[in-house]
Amino acid sequence: MSINDSKYIRRCLKLAQRGAGYVSPNPKVGAVVMVNGEIISEGWHQKYGGRHAEVRALENLSSAQLREAILYVNLEPCCFQGKTPPCTELIIGKGVPQVVIGMLDPNPKVNGKGIEKLRQSGINVEVGVLERKCRELNRGYIKHITTGLPEVILKTAVSLDGRIGAVSGDSRWITGKPARIYMHKLRSEYDAIMVGVRTVLADNPMLNVRHIEGRSPLRVILDSRLRTPLNAKVLTEQEKLPTIIFTSDNVPQDKIGAYTDLGSKVIQTPLHPSGYLSLPDILKHLGRLGVTTVLVEGGATVFTSFLNQELADRLMVVIAPKIIGADGIPVIGNLGISRMSEVESWKFNRIKRLGGDVLLDIILKEY
Repeated sequence: MSINDSKYIRRCLKLAQRGAGYVSPNPKVGAVVMVNGEIISEGWHQKYGGRHAEVRALENLSSAQLREAILYVNLEPCCFQGKTPPCTELIIGKGVPQVVIGMLDPNPKVNGKGIEKLRQSGINVEVGVLERKCRELNRGYIKHITTGLPEVILKTAVSLDGRIGAVSGDSRWITGKPARIYMHKLRSEYDAIMVGVRTVLADNPMLNVRHIEGRSPLRVILDSRLRTPLNAKVLTEQEKLPTIIFTSDNVPQDKIGAYTDLGSKVIQTPLHPSGYLSLPDILKHLGRLGVTTVLVEGGATVFTSFLNQELADRLMVVIAPKIIGADGIPVIGNLGISRMSEVESWKFNRIKRLGGDVLLDIILKEY
């Protein structure tokens, strides 16, 4: 791997990120064509079902232009007919002599087969450039394609003493405006946003994307007894912002009908032995719907359940330089820990300043 290889794969990753929120359940992919040290074309996967990054980068170039080219792409090119033709055929047909790839595609339909096709055609292929960063970009895709489940990201904003609100329930605002805008950017990049019914009752959130341009995610409510008010904001504009409510399997059908009449999808699941909804069943349902990432925004009961059941993959915590006090609302409930030896040690993925606040991005599970 050369310094230039890393440079161009970094460019692929930056391009690929532009597809965040639009290409799922497909992966985010960027492609760069380099000739004699200069980028002559580039592309990225812009929307699900649309042309792939490699196609966008190569389609307007002739074989003569590509005679000495290197194609860089952060994910192994596909080699099967899906919504679009296989990218390997285009690469071979255009006569690209060399391809540098960030990581193998874990999709069983590809997973090395694309590289094999390219090599069989005489193309020089290098794999594994900035692989860790390439995997990080597509964590949700990797987990979904290998397990059928979405990546679960717990996201919250807390005071220095770990509180998400005052004793009255007031939580506006713990963080400053730059942090809140950034959180809306995060929403736009994930497939679904999830809260418990207590958050709906306390805050009446819209759960959409504001302050920036971007796609609003699927809204998911955990409500075992169907207590979500029929006039709640999260039940509005469902032709544009669909909402799924997960409830228990003993809720009567006539009660469910009031929500489906508003356009909501209500899915009944068994209760977990804890008395709450079964999170594993919910994640399986979402995975079958093609959801690859879920941003869980609370509240404390939901966070605690995900952590207790070891179902969370990542934490995103914004910390504000404020102290609320012991009577404030804690971000996490009881985890059953009595000794420090029982405490898990995770690692910081990144630390980012957001105005006067700080974002801690913490990886719980690698993919």
